[in-house]
Amino acid sequence: MQFTYKITLAFVLMLTGAMFLTACDRTQPVYEVRNQSVPRSLTLSQVETGVMKAGINKGWKMPPVGPGLIRGTIKWKRHSATVRTKYDARSFSILYDLSHRLKGGMGFPDTPTEGKRVIHFLYNDHVRGLQREIETFMHATGS
Repeated sequence: MQFTYKITLAFVLMLTGAMFLTACDRTQPVYEVRNQSVPRSLTLSQVETGVMKAGINKGWKMPPVGPGLIRGTIKWKRHSATVRTKYDARSFSILYDLSHRLKGGMGFPDTPTEGKRVIHFLYNDHVRGLQREIETFMHATGS
């Protein structure tokens, strides 16, 4: 009886430790939006305005860099991320540019992220939020 208890306790502790280590890995593959379509009725100017307003609504600074390109930067606590938002009258893309204090890099060997660019999961949350807000603006403008 005593021996079974010790084995069960050891198993539970090992399982708890493994779950803890998995939870500590807060990096994920970098999320990028590529060629997301916009409503056909929008002009290039409307797409640019939609991207900028959506970003500002979500807390991003969104200065235009050139034709069809906006650089978006978001800062929270001691972290920051910058994306390139490319757009035309048919689609937009949100591409990783750089980050600060977000554990960016390449996935470790023998892991599911091996050979992939990884970053802290909060970066992906911010990019997904930006994408949803842009889509909301585009559909509201295009209808």
